[in-house]
Formats: sequence, C-alpha cells, structure tokens
Amino acid sequence: MPRFHLHVRDASGFARDDEGHEYPSAEAARLAAVAGARSMLGHELVQGALDLRGWIDLEDATGTVIERLFFRDLVEVKLGALPPAPAPAPAPASEENH
Repeated sequence: MPRFHLHVRDASGFARDDEGHEYPSAEAARLAAVAGARSMLGHELVQGALDLRGWIDLEDATGTVIERLFFRDLVEVKLGALPPAPAPAPAPASEENH
C-alpha cells in the first residue's frame, strides 16, 4: 500500500509526519486527513475557540505535496439568523374531550 504523510500547520506550529501511514489510495489518505482535521477543530471548540487558519499538507511517498487541505474549507460555518421556525403542530385532542 502507498505511504502518505499528513503534515499539520496550525497556530501552535508545524507538526511534520515523518513516519506517515499507509492508505489504499490518495483519496483514502485525504479522507483520513479531513477526519483528523475536523477532530482537531472539535477539540478546539470544547475549549471555546475555533482557529480555521491552519492546513494539512498531504504528501506522497516521493515527498510531493499532492494537496493542501485548508481547515476553513473542511467545515461549513453558518452565521446569521435562523430561518423562520415552522408553525407548531396542533396539540392532540385529549381523551377527556370525547
């Protein structure tokens, strides 16, 4: 299986993945990188902050960066007002009224 390296750059610095991991394909490595980034961002949210300025470089076994995955592109941030709520369903008729 091919080996890929997932190098992380965020506010705390640069974490080089010298060992790497084997994945069946570049797409499988990409999916692992996305899941890892989202997990890292989730841990940040628990602490009350979210920093979307970082990225993960997906590098193949030859040392070529085949994709840079920006954190800001891996999540959907929704801001602003919520759409109007649907009207509440009518309360069921009680047995006493029959």
